[in-house]
Amino acid sequence: MNKDDEIEYHKFAPGEEPTVYTADICAEEGHEHCKGIDRAIEGYEGAPVFCNCVCHQVIEGEPN
Repeated sequence: MNKDDEIEYHKFAPGEEPTVYTADICAEEGHEHCKGIDRAIEGYEGAPVFCNCVCHQVIEGEPN
């Protein structure tokens, strides 16, 4: 994403908000194997689970 990219905001009606699953995938699989998102975690097959490890955080002004 570049500074010039537009950010789209979506407003969901109450009760219509999507569920967001997070887990520390890096702690389970190791940083070198984690892609930041996994769709094959047991119990959540097919649903995206986002890694919440600090290594995936983008800090403004830092190269990614």
